[in-house]
Amino acid sequence: MIDDNDYREGFIQGFFAIRGSAAALAAALPRGVDQQGDTWKK
Repeated sequence: MIDDNDYREGFIQGFFAIRGSAAALAAALPRGVDQQGDTWKK
């Protein structure tokens, strides 16, 4: 049986982990291309 508290805790952590990585990716993409130019070819 799943404890509601554990389930909610895991869901919140997963949500923020996904949102955080998405935000980091979105922030890194333009910066990587603008500053380095050839970052994604390496």
